[in-house]
Amino acid sequence: MSDPYSDFDTNPNNQAYNGIGCEFYLECDEVIEDFQVFQSSWQFRVLYQMAQQAASNPNIGGIIEEYTYISTELYDCDDVPEALVNEEGRIGVLIGLPSATVPSRVQLSIENIRLVNVKLLTLSELSYIVQNGPEGRIKLGELLLQQEKSSKSFLERQSVI
Repeated sequence: MSDPYSDFDTNPNNQAYNGIGCEFYLECDEVIEDFQVFQSSWQFRVLYQMAQQAASNPNIGGIIEEYTYISTELYDCDDVPEALVNEEGRIGVLIGLPSATVPSRVQLSIENIRLVNVKLLTLSELSYIVQNGPEGRIKLGELLLQQEKSSKSFLERQSVI
């Protein structure tokens, strides 16, 4: 997401940017050392689908900058339990929770980019956001931050709602 644009050499307008200006990450307790194993994990599927969604919205960096948290629903997240998948076959994620271990920004070759946490939500948390909109996202973020390991994603955890 933060690679320079493919027309970097020919388009002066893109020479000041590292792609969309952010990278997404998912924190978890599992240690996956083998890349092939990681590629078949639920964590990879969630990040891959988030990256696909971000790539289709080149303004995602600005949206993340403008709002404290954003939320979205992702398709095709294999190995996520049915208990976290809504009727439409999607999972919910909250984007932008701060981490105690990952910095919020990092300097790359061209610019300072944002490192953005992707947090897997329970169905009741996703429903709360859908029902309460921007205020619901803020409230959910506040509730999650009160939890131990608040920025980490788990397949099994108690909902904060």
